[in-house]
Amino acid sequence: MKKIIDEFTDLRISRQYKYQLRRRKEGECILCGKKAVNRGWFCMAHYLKTSVANHKKYARLKGRRIKPSAGKWLRLARKKNLV
Repeated sequence: MKKIIDEFTDLRISRQYKYQLRRRKEGECILCGKKAVNRGWFCMAHYLKTSVANHKKYARLKGRRIKPSAGKWLRLARKKNLV
């Protein structure tokens, strides 16, 4: 197997993080390899799952109930039955 030589090779970071950085540079989701949304880390499906999980997590940490939001990502998540 050939060693990959690029700008991430000599960095003192884990091999998994190097893999994720290479995926991001190519414009792919770091979890599944599909096209990433808005030059980000995730495809639309994983972006929505992450957003909903973070919304619930921080609402719980702050001791608040989860309010329905009119945000764009939350409307998309409702359409896909993630909320």
